[in-house]
Formats: sequence, structure tokens, C-alpha cells
Amino acid sequence: LCMTPQERRVDLLTVTEDTALPADGKAVVETPPQSFFTASVAVDGDTPARLFQESASARPIVFVSARVHPGETPGQFAFLGMLRFLLSDDPRAELLRRQFVFKLVPMLNPDGVARGHTRANAGGLDLNRCYGDANIFDHEGVFWTLEWLKLWSEQGRLLFYLDMHAHAHTRGCVLYGNRLQGLTQVWNVAFAEVCQLNGPHFDIEGCEFPPMSDKEHGHESNENSG
Repeated sequence: LCMTPQERRVDLLTVTEDTALPADGKAVVETPPQSFFTASVAVDGDTPARLFQESASARPIVFVSARVHPGETPGQFAFLGMLRFLLSDDPRAELLRRQFVFKLVPMLNPDGVARGHTRANAGGLDLNRCYGDANIFDHEGVFWTLEWLKLWSEQGRLLFYLDMHAHAHTRGCVLYGNRLQGLTQVWNVAFAEVCQLNGPHFDIEGCEFPPMSDKEHGHESNENSG
């Protein structure tokens, strides 16, 4: 995805079904935002554009990220459990890979993790309070993540967004989300209800749409957060 100011990688993983192309099959290239042609740091030195079957490129995108706050290790623990499941031979995982493209950022703030910070990056900034005005120089992984999210949204492919955190004073597992309009908000709340039905540690009463003020960390609101 990008390199941090202290030269650490922020990775963007893709998980989906990748069946072999037929002899006459049509392949398409997932083209990154234009700015990525000079900013990408793929392992082979090339752009992170990837070949998909035409049917795969039409699958809705599910985006999940974690560790924007370095000290919130339970969020990454949950992320790694999700990744392990998605890569497994479980029939439910196989169905998910067939129906969706999962775009995953395991660690948004590796500099903060390496330096032992609780919430900040190497520059002392809270990367979860810059989503409304992120810039390339101060907000590294969040800036480039937003570039991808905006592109997928413009293409009509972005279905689901989740950023994993952890709270010291919150019981069980909860969801914080936006208060949207109409059926989109029904979908938000219905997803939380489904989580409650399928997760013994999920606490529907702790979910907030939208979340209340974040006075635990000295903020009056969660504005500009992921």
C-alpha cells in the first residue's frame, strides 16, 4: 500500500477465489488510483494492479483494517482470526471467497507499533482522527487507504467497511457505525443483529449508531475517525 516515514511497509492483501482462466477467458486489470503508479511498493517493484477474471472483478469488495491504534492489540487478534478463517477450507470461507473480494490492511500504523505507542504514529498524530483531511505527509497508511476506498466507491464496488479496534472499558465485542438514511441504515443495524445471533461474545446493547463522544481518550466526538 505504501511506506511509512520510518520505511516500514503498510500492506494491502487481497483474498478471493482465483479460478484458472479458460483459454478464451477475458481477464481485466484492477487499476490503482493514478497516484499509486509512483507511490506503490509492491514486492516485485511493480504496481499492485492485479489480474482477475471478469467475474471476480465484479464481486463486491469487503474492506477490513486493523491496528491504526498500536496499543489495541485485541483488534489485531480478531483480524488475524478472521484472516485465518478466510484462508481456510471451511465451506463458509469458500463461499465467502467465491462471492466477495476481501481487501485487508493488517496494520495501518506499523511505526507506532514499533515505537511502542498507544495511539499515535511516529509523528505523534492519532491516525484515527484524520479521515476527513488526511494528507500524504502526515497520515501515511490512512491517506492511501482512503484513495483506494474512494476509487472502489466511485466504481460502485465497495460494499462493506470495517476498522478493528479495542476498548479497555467495553464489554464483549461491539460495532460502532454511522447513522445513515433509509435501507442502508437498516442494513447496518441488521448486520449487528446477525452478529449477535452468531457470536456468543457479541454485545448488541453496546453497539452505537453513531458512536457517542470519545471522552475516554480526550475527544469530544469521533468525527474524522475511520
